[in-house]
Amino acid sequence: MEPRTKKALVFSIIIFYSFLLIFSFAPSASSLYQGAEKAFLFAQVAPAAGEILESEDVDSGRFYFNIYWIVGGAVFTGLWLSITSWIGDDVEKLRKGRTVWPLASLGTGLVSYLIAWASLKAAAIIGPTAVLGNYLGYLLVRDNALPYRERILTKRYFRHLFARTMLKVGIQIQVTEPVAREGPITKLAVDFYKKDGRLVENVGPQLPGYPGAQSVCEDLVADGVLCRATDIHLEPRESEIQVRYRIDGILRSRHALNPDTGTSVISAFKVLGDMDIAEKRKSQDGNFSAQVGNKRVDFRVATTGSVYGEKMALRLLDKEAGLIALENLGATQAMVKSLKSFINRPDGLLIICGPTGSGKTTTLYALLNTIDAYQRNVVTIENPVEYQLQNITQTDVNPKAGVTFASSLRSLLRQDPDVIFIGEIRDFETAEIALQSAMTGHLILTTVHARDSITSVYRLLDLGVEPFLVASAVNLLVSERLVRRLCPQCKVPYRPKPELLTKAGIDPDKVDVLYKAGGCPFCAETGYRGRTGIFEMFPINEPIQELIRAKASPPEIARSGRKVGFRPLEMQGIRKVIAGITSFSEFLRVCRK
Repeated sequence: MEPRTKKALVFSIIIFYSFLLIFSFAPSASSLYQGAEKAFLFAQVAPAAGEILESEDVDSGRFYFNIYWIVGGAVFTGLWLSITSWIGDDVEKLRKGRTVWPLASLGTGLVSYLIAWASLKAAAIIGPTAVLGNYLGYLLVRDNALPYRERILTKRYFRHLFARTMLKVGIQIQVTEPVAREGPITKLAVDFYKKDGRLVENVGPQLPGYPGAQSVCEDLVADGVLCRATDIHLEPRESEIQVRYRIDGILRSRHALNPDTGTSVISAFKVLGDMDIAEKRKSQDGNFSAQVGNKRVDFRVATTGSVYGEKMALRLLDKEAGLIALENLGATQAMVKSLKSFINRPDGLLIICGPTGSGKTTTLYALLNTIDAYQRNVVTIENPVEYQLQNITQTDVNPKAGVTFASSLRSLLRQDPDVIFIGEIRDFETAEIALQSAMTGHLILTTVHARDSITSVYRLLDLGVEPFLVASAVNLLVSERLVRRLCPQCKVPYRPKPELLTKAGIDPDKVDVLYKAGGCPFCAETGYRGRTGIFEMFPINEPIQELIRAKASPPEIARSGRKVGFRPLEMQGIRKVIAGITSFSEFLRVCRK
């Protein structure tokens, strides 16, 4: 039993029997205000005939209960306090209406007890109606302010609630999540290929009583491609293997597999990736590809051990979808112009920063796509190579074989490169070589894991690079995040509160309407479909170089940058909220520091 439920149960017993004592010994309201023929109705079970009798000689100053009123009152009290406790916890979690709704729920119960002092029959009708009405009102207001997947009064929620309830009694019910698909729901032909290009006709054995691994693998891959998934997770649980897709950056449960079928499917994918199927505890990596309909998709496979068995993650690398034009990333026209101007420079260093999954590699590929690779020698050092580019030399890092970013960079510098793309700067050696290369006639494009563009400078300093080298080599810093786009078919307009806009730094007089997530079949009831980028660009000029050499604080550098047009990431995100591209809640989810 949850602590909240235990607390509600204890309080319900204390309060109910406290009122029971009061009603048993205190004069009733009817006896005080009017000389009614009977103060209250009561019943007693006849010990012989079982008939319900009504006493005509009751002391009007005393009140008597039967077993039905006692049980009914206890049930009402437990229900009332449980609902009040749940509303209090829920508004605390959501930080919406923190005091109004719990106090309203508490007040309805107390008023019901006061009514019961005057009339039990009236209280029996008014009490539960008031408490449940308050609860329903809260749910309606709550659901109206939240995306579809977080609402309670939906078919989806009740399906999952029923499935969880049945699972407690040992009955497993599969609940399939709706997903927005690309194209009609048809059975796509799927062919699997190993890393070397060999066709694999049968990826796994048939299991008696269960679908064959071949069929399940084909369905998972085809479903993932149709749903625009970037990752497929096979996660073992106590009694099943959960299948989840990452769509638009959010993991979504799709369905579950029987443990035997799921284990067979994991083994089949390991065979495709040339991994050891007997090893289930150590982490492994592999690669394979698949022809899904008329689309060729590469897969990167990773496994690791867990309490309930082996967990697998498959990264889908769609070559066609991966190469996005620079103009379609979500940056402003001025930013695109600056990036194109930088990419035509003979030397310099561009750093793109952000957390994992923020679109850094996609942006760098878009930049590489704008370079004339026939007139310039372009080389890349990646871990791993995600998309193959024409007329560009791509090197895959392999630390187990001694091929690191630093060693590969030293080797490629002897290949007369013009442009070098370094997947990530992780250590001092790579950072120092990259910065020195940018100062000796090479154009360097790289990424750094940092919170924002200014922080990436201090990330390099933390690695041990001298401040004068950072100030002299770095020319342009870009910070990036990915936010989900509101579904164009169901986004809901609303009038924002002025205090919310003021807190976000927006003039309330300039914004009449914002948009929030709705829910429709086109977006699988999520309210969002697709993603776009939010960019922060910070050019390094001479005053900022001096500040970096002096190891000035980030606020000082930011103030200097604003003088030349620098706008922080949050301001760029707010612009997309005002334009109706994304919602305020999605912006806060991604950009909140």
